[in-house]
Amino acid sequence: MLLAKYQLRLQVNFFHLGLFFKSSVQIYKLKNGQAWGMDYDLAVFNYGKIGLNVGHMPKDFGFA
Repeated sequence: MLLAKYQLRLQVNFFHLGLFFKSSVQIYKLKNGQAWGMDYDLAVFNYGKIGLNVGHMPKDFGFA
């Protein structure tokens, strides 16, 4: 979750592509006035017991 360490009322949660979210988007973060693209990280998501082999998923799968 983005901004969690600041304990704000605003929370930003990320979603992975899947059944309901079919289009990927690029997420950026600001640091020292500069925008930086956030890389998709498979380890951030819990794919549960659906039997998905994340080893075969592309590294640039993308956020939804």
